[in-house]
Amino acid sequence: MVLKVGIAVIACLFLWTNEGSTDLLEKNCGTTKRLSRFKRVVGGQDAEIFSNPWMVILLKDLKMICGGTLITSHSVRPICLLVNEQVGRTPTSFNLTGWGKTDGSGNGGASRILQTATLSNINLKKCIDYFGMEDLDESQICAGSSTADTCTGDSGAPLTAELIYGKIPRVFQFGIASFGAISCDGTSVYTNVTHYINWIMSTIDQN
Repeated sequence: MVLKVGIAVIACLFLWTNEGSTDLLEKNCGTTKRLSRFKRVVGGQDAEIFSNPWMVILLKDLKMICGGTLITSHSVRPICLLVNEQVGRTPTSFNLTGWGKTDGSGNGGASRILQTATLSNINLKKCIDYFGMEDLDESQICAGSSTADTCTGDSGAPLTAELIYGKIPRVFQFGIASFGAISCDGTSVYTNVTHYINWIMSTIDQN
């Protein structure tokens, strides 16, 4: 899979449900007909059909601009967003899905089949050192793998993790592909969705 800068979260309806210390934007989020049990892949692989019904592609003149996720919807089951961060310990690994390039050398175009990979949650300091950017903070997430990464065309790709909510396994979005190395060599920075949840809620409420 592959990367570049961009944030794309698509919303249609606001419904706020609460359970304990964790809130959801929509109660019927994050589940699928065939719940995807994220495999510990070493690189991108074809995603299972119906395993990511919230995934969308943004097109302009029939050309892909970036990917995105539905966070609320009448007809399609959206991905879950946390309204607060009281979910226990931070996930040690994430799942990534996108239609970006599968060859970091720059050859070839976007993947015609949705790709998925598992990435580790990495200490932000590693991304600060790796990219030489001292201004990275809690509004970003550092994640990667020695053999998998986002690449060109993966803008808007969701960084997700499966959590148990109401005794049901659900897929929650934690990040959005932001930037990484041109070589797509295993470490990238993602926008931390939970850091912007108040803005997301306000924007949905206004529309």
